[in-house]
Amino acid sequence: MDRPAPTNQPVRAEEAGRATHEPEFHKTRNGALLRMIRLILSAICVISLPLASCTTTTLTSSWSDTNYGPRPLSKLLVIGIAESAGQRREFEDKFVAQLQAQGRQAISSATLLSHEDELSKEAIQRKIEGTDIDGIVVTHLIGTQREERYNPPTTHIMPAYHGLYGYYHSVYDYVHTPGYYSTHVTVRLETNLYDAETAALVWSAQSQTLDPASASEVMDSVIREVVKDLRAKQFI
Repeated sequence: MDRPAPTNQPVRAEEAGRATHEPEFHKTRNGALLRMIRLILSAICVISLPLASCTTTTLTSSWSDTNYGPRPLSKLLVIGIAESAGQRREFEDKFVAQLQAQGRQAISSATLLSHEDELSKEAIQRKIEGTDIDGIVVTHLIGTQREERYNPPTTHIMPAYHGLYGYYHSVYDYVHTPGYYSTHVTVRLETNLYDAETAALVWSAQSQTLDPASASEVMDSVIREVVKDLRAKQFI
């Protein structure tokens, strides 16, 4: 069957207007959508900044005497070596609280030895002699490292799609994030567990805390990971 020849009839005014303005409508709609996407991305970036600074602690190493017994230990003396008496007491109290939450008895060394007392092996043994303390936990600072990093700029390609009854239109827009510098702080601590009777080292771990917001957050985060590992190794 022959296909009828195309006619050169003029396009009606309303059809011409629709044909002329439909792409413009999609262009305007698409521009508004992309502006909204930019605003959403900006909001996400702002909200994410505090989350990125959350304190994170990992144990970089953990060693234990696999032949040590009996386990678990029944009562621990907690010693935190710090420059100030306040930080020492805060750390020890937090550690004692987390051990007690695990069903273990624990005592802060600040209740036996003042900050001015020498924390020597002899002094500690004199204080715990005749008690039921069978384990001693000692935590001290290894070092603090501050590092400045450059985060290069990034460009995200954002596709936008529009379609209705066979009509398909797509454009790509570029969302650019400029480069910036960020400062990262790493705090490293070492925690050792000793047998109270023999003074033998039975467990040791080093921890690494990234970007702490405060000394208190470092304490909470480190103690949590240390207690978790002590429990996994059946020392508590």
